[in-house]
Amino acid sequence: MTKLLWDEQHLRELERSRKQTALDAQIEEDWQTASRGTHRLRSEEERGPTRCANRQCRRLRRCVPAVPICVHRLPLQLPPGLEQKVTEDYYTKLQLLRRAMARGSTERPR
Repeated sequence: MTKLLWDEQHLRELERSRKQTALDAQIEEDWQTASRGTHRLRSEEERGPTRCANRQCRRLRRCVPAVPICVHRLPLQLPPGLEQKVTEDYYTKLQLLRRAMARGSTERPR
């Protein structure tokens, strides 16, 4: 019987830790994407781009920057919890899309 000359358990734990760190970063980015998407949808529904300080938004009639700057100036404020619900729905759709892409499916989730 041969003796291992390296710590196999340590190497497995190190790899697991690296994967978890990458997953955590992806999850955080996905939540930020969902939040930006929620703000963009809200802004566009309230015609925020037509009143936006950004000339490019006004010209294209849609939110251009990563974070809509006009969303906080809109007259309509969402009831507490509704923005979180919409963001969670957006995040769920994003995760379903990621899963479908990983499985090689061409069908878009609803």
